[in-house]
Amino acid sequence: MAFRGKLGIRTVRLAPSEEVPARGGFEFLMLASGCAYWLEGEIGIMLQPDELLVVNGEQFGCLRGAKYEPSIVNVFSIRLEWLQGIISIEEQLQIRRSLKDLSLPAVISKNHPATQAYRSQRDELGTSDLFSRARFLEVLALLVRSRTCSMKERDGAPSCSCEERMGRYFGSLSLLEIRDLSVSRLAQICGCSARHAGRVFRRIYGLSLRSKQVEIRMDQATELLEVGGLTVERVAELCGYADGQHFRVAFRRCFGVAPTEWTAHHRGHTMSAGVADVLTT
Repeated sequence: MAFRGKLGIRTVRLAPSEEVPARGGFEFLMLASGCAYWLEGEIGIMLQPDELLVVNGEQFGCLRGAKYEPSIVNVFSIRLEWLQGIISIEEQLQIRRSLKDLSLPAVISKNHPATQAYRSQRDELGTSDLFSRARFLEVLALLVRSRTCSMKERDGAPSCSCEERMGRYFGSLSLLEIRDLSVSRLAQICGCSARHAGRVFRRIYGLSLRSKQVEIRMDQATELLEVGGLTVERVAELCGYADGQHFRVAFRRCFGVAPTEWTAHHRGHTMSAGVADVLTT
């Protein structure tokens, strides 16, 4: 079973001593056959067939096959930004907190509901269609729910009122509403000064409100440019920029190239991939 895309399980086949780097985001690994290791800095973890290993793919770790035999590892990859529009910003934060609380990389026991769900779905689902891939989100949900309950039992203390109000407010907003939110409005909702609201936002989400808004705009921009058929000025308008020039400056600052250069490169890459698919069928 293998799938190349934003959401799915893929089969990694390792030759003896072969290393395969992580793809980023969070990855859920389970050994299917042979012997394999997860290496991350000075950390080395042997994968077990009945256990689930959760890693942060941004930490430059890699899978490595055993020295004398090939191995097969099933990997489910997920980046939370892929779920924008499905889960709220607050839910993304909750997931990050829960996984961070695990001190990744972390081994999840064979009796954990998330491990059982992963093993069951991996064995039962032989296709990579949308329904099959979506069921693997249950693994993430079960793991986060167990960690959230554990954190509440351990911490007990409630959040400060400002953080609480901000969390509830952001949990109710769409991406477009967040994109166009002003700091003064955020301060009004939280019942504090604009400066304090900005500090609280950065403490909770790890970046400034403006940076989060740029991130949302750039995600929208790349999706629109990928679809094609729109001028740069129209993309700028749809992404909330005053004009095409401001959009071009922001886009280049973020990606290092102009929107037209990004589009040309992306389309060329897509066409090459399409030709490769035709040649291999």
